Amino acid sequence: MRLILFVATAIAWLAAAPPVAAQATAWQDLEHAKARLIAATSAVGTAADVWLGLQVKLDPEFKTYWRSPGDAGVPPELDWSASRNVAGLTIEWPTPKRYVLAGFHTFGYADEVVLPLKVTLVRPGEPVAVRLDLAIGICRDICVLGEASFKLDLPAGAATPSPHAAAIERYRARVPGAPQGIAISAWVANRPGDVALTVDAVRDDGPAFGAIDVIVEGLDGVAIPPPQIERRGAREVAAVYRWPAKDAAHVVPGRTVVVTLIEAGRGGVEQRVTLGAR
Repeated sequence: MRLILFVATAIAWLAAAPPVAAQATAWQDLEHAKARLIAATSAVGTAADVWLGLQVKLDPEFKTYWRSPGDAGVPPELDWSASRNVAGLTIEWPTPKRYVLAGFHTFGYADEVVLPLKVTLVRPGEPVAVRLDLAIGICRDICVLGEASFKLDLPAGAATPSPHAAAIERYRARVPGAPQGIAISAWVANRPGDVALTVDAVRDDGPAFGAIDVIVEGLDGVAIPPPQIERRGAREVAAVYRWPAKDAAHVVPGRTVVVTLIEAGRGGVEQRVTLGAR
């Protein structure tokens, strides 16, 4: 009798519990990788947005790309147009790493990455049906294009954390934010034979800068070379980019660029900067 009661109680509990499978799609096998869509909550709750994550696991030595891939590759492309109760979907990009192969510099992720997805609802509080088509570059010495489609539904109800909430939050914490205590500026100098762009970063106080990398986006029409990093003090560093004089028309004062400063052990910060002149 006790066994029958126990089994009946267990069945009732399982029937009432929200299905974990509804909070993640099945893994889709890609060439040299696999991907799935995960949700941070069990339901939509009452907020205007819900958080999902595109989780990608890559084979050893393979990588995929950041929003600006660099000298080669393509960033992930997402088509959510077939979704229901979705007004918009925004990708948040965790801090990438620079990779160099045969002289080509690219930016992206190896091993595993979760791209946090902010899904804005048309009608908060109502169920959402996310239909997502993915095209993603997967590269080692050559690149292949992986394609997959995902279907994930979240019901109405209290937005309790899912088993995937911690992974999504961990990668959200790696998304570059506004500089805190770091002043970033950039300026252009034309010299005989070339043009130089210098990005200066000065920390107000605290620890000295560790190893850094700097990525500049927004100079359309010209390839961006790797920077020369110069240390000008414990809390002041500069990244210097140089082009031949023929490219000077693309590197001019007044243009607005996005500067991402990546510091080893401390993650990244990001700021829009208008180029000055010297």
